Amino acid sequence: MQSADHRQYESLLPAERLAEGLGLEIPRVMPEAELQARWFSGEFGREFTTLEGEAVRIVQFGIWNHEPGPDFI
Repeated sequence: MQSADHRQYESLLPAERLAEGLGLEIPRVMPEAELQARWFSGEFGREFTTLEGEAVRIVQFGIWNHEPGPDFI
């Protein structure tokens, strides 16, 4: 049971700060433009491994192509 002081304090806080969630992130489909922006910023990293086990390091992500065709040139 909550004390009167605790309830009074809760009433001063924004409701979204008190809400309880499931603690799960709901997967969503990422729009292509967001995926491109995250890739171009290096958010996914720069070092990868091919399916054959070879190391790949991206030193320059290229030029972002906003026209039809490949995403990056």
